[in-house]
Amino acid sequence: MSAPQLKAQSLPLYKVLLHSAKYPDRSICGILLGSVDDGNVTITEAIPLFHITSALAAPVEMALAQMDAYVAASEGKLTMVGYYEAGAYMQAAELSPVGRRISDRIADKYPSSIALLLDPLKLQSCLMPKKGADCSPPFVFLTRHATTGAWKQAPAADLALTGGPAAWTKLLETLKAALSKQQQCLIYDFDEHLDDLSKDYMNPHIVLPLA
Repeated sequence: MSAPQLKAQSLPLYKVLLHSAKYPDRSICGILLGSVDDGNVTITEAIPLFHITSALAAPVEMALAQMDAYVAASEGKLTMVGYYEAGAYMQAAELSPVGRRISDRIADKYPSSIALLLDPLKLQSCLMPKKGADCSPPFVFLTRHATTGAWKQAPAADLALTGGPAAWTKLLETLKAALSKQQQCLIYDFDEHLDDLSKDYMNPHIVLPLA
């Protein structure tokens, strides 16, 4: 059986990057929504969850319950396709203990789900590239082994933006422009929503500029 393919639209990756940029000295995480076709995953939405309380069981269960309800309300248009995580201290290809717990919780209910990890050091090299530097998307995706339950890195070639390589180049330029204007401050996560209900962690106001 071939490895699953992972595709992602630009907007959810943009939200993941903004979430990480807002809290560069902290571990951040969130939920990925989208569709699954014959085991292949397409990410169409990213929901930022935590930068503070991710180790606490109650907020995690509350957030996942809300995501379950959101998926159910979509009447089959969306499913929970995974979990994302980033942190300045973390190993790029390994989930944190909290990340494994949340990813397992998601995969138990949504078996085709994946884990997407952002490599912050590689992202920095893309934002401030040197000659000959690798500026490919700084993401690693993991799948859970059906028998052992271990999360294992999938081949890098199986991770792609729906718009092809040019989409990542354009997204990187958009991110640079956004960071120059401190627009990462405009994205909210579930932690912030718990403190101030007016901060919508679904972030409908975060959009990509028109071509």
